[in-house]
Amino acid sequence: MDLQYNITYRQKDKGWQYIISYKVDSKWRQKAKQGYRTKQEAKKASDKALSELKEYLLENRVINHDYNNITFKEFYEIYNYDNKLYITASTAENLKYSVNNFKLIHDKKLKDITTSDIQVVIDNMYRENRKQTTVRSRLAYINILFNAAVNKYNIITESPAADVKLKKNIDKPERRALDKKEVDDLLEALKNDKLSYYIVALTASTTGMRIGEILGLTKGDIGEDTINVNKQYKMIGDNVFGLGPLKSKNSNRIIPVPKTTIDAINSFMVLYSPA
Repeated sequence: MDLQYNITYRQKDKGWQYIISYKVDSKWRQKAKQGYRTKQEAKKASDKALSELKEYLLENRVINHDYNNITFKEFYEIYNYDNKLYITASTAENLKYSVNNFKLIHDKKLKDITTSDIQVVIDNMYRENRKQTTVRSRLAYINILFNAAVNKYNIITESPAADVKLKKNIDKPERRALDKKEVDDLLEALKNDKLSYYIVALTASTTGMRIGEILGLTKGDIGEDTINVNKQYKMIGDNVFGLGPLKSKNSNRIIPVPKTTIDAINSFMVLYSPA
């Protein structure tokens, strides 16, 4: 939250006191507490108090009661607070990265942002030789915010990101599936030197599973001739990775698997499972 504040410390009654001065609705207010033995203790307490103050102001909409005056950055923080329990960690991370790319409009009132403002940022991204997929992704996440401002918060009537121009006719790199010989050559090359890579490549080539699904497999998921795909290895928090749900309910599935793949996975798990 972009809260205007300053913190001062002073000795009082044989101890230390902190005073947090902060600005809300054009008025300066104070929050103070004393009784700390050292200045360091007072500083540690003030850091915690400031964090709690920001959380309180955000949760209770003390700052910018009038949405007509809310800035783009402030709206993002409110949206993020309201939705953090309902979006995945990767979505939250991508949204944060996208917002950081649009610093030119951070301090501009949401209702005053135009398509031209968004276009300037997009054009700058192209000048920096950003990939087309990156530009499209950043714009899509920004549009999520503007659409929420339209449909949920009723701050604006339409998204200024809707009519932004993007480059067209970008040549896509040629992609094709490996043929059987290429798959066999890859597996042979990995088999002796990189066993863990071999297991991942073997499982992917014989089941069609995604990398996160393969890395999320546990012993109970492996049947005699099937694999139960019910979770994946993914980002589950702020730069924290672990097991989490699949992308959708339809992604949960039981798939038939060749016995050679089942045997290889089971042998690998026995070899590398902790005793």
